[in-house]
Amino acid sequence: MRGNTVKSKRLLFEGRSMVLNVLFVAMNVFGAVFLLQSFFVDQSASGLFKLAGIGMFLGSAVMLFILRGFYMYAYFARLVIAVVLLISGFGKLNDPVGFAQILEQYFQDGALSLKISQFFGWSDFSLVPYTSWTLKIAISLAVGEILLSLMLLYHLLYKLAVFLLVPLLLIFSFVSFYTSTCNEAATFEHEFNIRANEGNSKDLLDRSQWDDNLTLISKTKDEYHFLEVKNHVCVNECGCLGAKNETFFGMELTPDLAFSRNLMLLLFILILFVTQFWMLPNAAFENTLYGICAWLAILIQGTLTGWFWLVILAAIILYLATNVRRFGVNFLKSSFGALLFVALLLFGILYYVISFEPLSDFRSYAIGTSISNSQIQEYQEPTIVHVYQHKFTNKVIFLKEDMINDSPILSDTNYVFLREKELKMNPFIVEPNYKFRPTISVEEIQKKSIQHPLINPFLEKFAEELYRVKNKATGAEVMLYPNEFSQDMFKDTNLVIEKFIGIHEDFTYIDVGESVVNAPLVFIWVVKDIRKILPEHWEQIRLMTQKAHDQEYDLIVIGYQRSALWYEKSEIDQNVLVFLNLEQSEVNEICRSNVCLMVLKNGVVEAKYPLRGLPLFETISSKLRLE
Repeated sequence: MRGNTVKSKRLLFEGRSMVLNVLFVAMNVFGAVFLLQSFFVDQSASGLFKLAGIGMFLGSAVMLFILRGFYMYAYFARLVIAVVLLISGFGKLNDPVGFAQILEQYFQDGALSLKISQFFGWSDFSLVPYTSWTLKIAISLAVGEILLSLMLLYHLLYKLAVFLLVPLLLIFSFVSFYTSTCNEAATFEHEFNIRANEGNSKDLLDRSQWDDNLTLISKTKDEYHFLEVKNHVCVNECGCLGAKNETFFGMELTPDLAFSRNLMLLLFILILFVTQFWMLPNAAFENTLYGICAWLAILIQGTLTGWFWLVILAAIILYLATNVRRFGVNFLKSSFGALLFVALLLFGILYYVISFEPLSDFRSYAIGTSISNSQIQEYQEPTIVHVYQHKFTNKVIFLKEDMINDSPILSDTNYVFLREKELKMNPFIVEPNYKFRPTISVEEIQKKSIQHPLINPFLEKFAEELYRVKNKATGAEVMLYPNEFSQDMFKDTNLVIEKFIGIHEDFTYIDVGESVVNAPLVFIWVVKDIRKILPEHWEQIRLMTQKAHDQEYDLIVIGYQRSALWYEKSEIDQNVLVFLNLEQSEVNEICRSNVCLMVLKNGVVEAKYPLRGLPLFETISSKLRLE
């Protein structure tokens, strides 16, 4: 009986001519790759060459049908899909938190949901409510892709794997189609409601008065209804390997290349779907051969990309998947038991990388990476703006010259013109949205009288003589430069005038990134969410901060807003540990854990420690030779 099975499998594999079937499989694959390359990646190929590619692809498919070569084709397709899934799954396994952040970009309004709503006609469709699921999706895909690849390679629950892969690859293809066709210049209309008591409702209401892209449609006592014209959100990283700036066998995985690759995988899964009922279980030598071929492909990928841990981990997983049934007992001898054993191992790895750091760190803040100012974007040219202030709220609005004539503020008697000003987009007036550019609020400096070694140089350099003028009757207050101040104001008894040395309120944030990256040594606490820090963790932070301060090291904390909450919870003097703001995406990029300690030495990341695995100060000092 066994001999008949082997004989029938060999006949199925060889078809009517083994040599010709090998040739036509190669021709079909080459023709498909050529067509996808010429249509989606490099469209410079002439029409004649495209016709030749179509002829090669269709002609070889006809010959494979005649020669019964699709069973052989299925063996090749199984290997390719399994290898791609293994590499993709291990990439996501390495850094599921980073992949979840890429998914969050896809889930924004104006991104993938816009393409779905246009395709299916669902006008109100949004993926924003599912943003909290991104980490769960990242974990599921990491484990699922690896398990599906093993199911294909070793014929474990093979038909189930084929049925699951069809919708999965369709979704991947749709996502990569979106990334390759997205146009950032295109706009769409987004309607939304916001409750009147929400924090940013008043800002949106004010903005709707001068921003043509934001319109107030209706207003009630409890809720505002807005219409906003927004640009499409294009995600430059396809996230196929769970990382940014990813490469696939040495090639940069651009959206176009990812889309064409996914179309190729759809062709292969179609082959597997058609031939699934003929496919017979693997013999022992087939498992060994498939495992070696898959591992060699991963070895090439790991060598080209530096994912050396991937080679070792893949070898362990491939070995266990095929041998745990041989050495296991009872439940582990089944296909389901073997896959469950591997899944548990993968979840153990995921627990480690989520709690601490990726196995291989390819981020811009990896240990040994320089984060000097060479990463900072060029500054914008100065622009002339007109400054208006609301009589009652004291809210200041800046209007560019080209916006003056069309602005409703001109006819609003509640707004008073203050001055015409050249607003310089230089390192000291910024929106904190560039690469490592930690900033501190000018308002916070003036309120708290912060004195910190990394802040003082900027205060001394940019502080100037100013006048603060307050109207006793209305309570309105304005800050004036000397050339805007008139000595006649002293004669007005309704005004309280204070002369002082400080920074003008037009300067919203001061960028201290230059001071931080040029510091000889600085300890940086990186915090994602202050509210989630446990009491015992606060004690760790205080103890480490005190010991570093005693050694006269510079210390700062970097987070995203909530500086007041930090000072309240930490109970640490701001002159010892000053809070700096950083764009949320950069805070997330530095560390995967909620709180971590980064040691920066002359702009180079010397060390990073998640709070959960924070060693003693003496250990850090000894390792970095600080003493």
